[in-house]
Amino acid sequence: MLEGRFKSQALLDESALAACMAYVDLNPVKANMATTPEASAYTSVKQRVAQAKTAKQPEHLLPFVGNPKKHMPKGLPFELLDYLSLIEVVPASDLKL
Repeated sequence: MLEGRFKSQALLDESALAACMAYVDLNPVKANMATTPEASAYTSVKQRVAQAKTAKQPEHLLPFVGNPKKHMPKGLPFELLDYLSLIEVVPASDLKL
């Protein structure tokens, strides 16, 4: 019944992952369900911002681990502050997947 509405997209590199995450986190703003990404009750960015204010990361979410060149720990391959900067400067209407 809903087959045509949903599709999958492979996220093959860090920029595709960041774009997808930003799209999800900015979607409630675009849909007028929240005034800012961190005000949204529907994405993880609210929790990430709250924890970032105390220099921590939420324990139940995959952490941002930066961009290590050798050993890749389990986590998102960029810095949390870089990601939060991205979603504040990129309007939701500019992100299309």
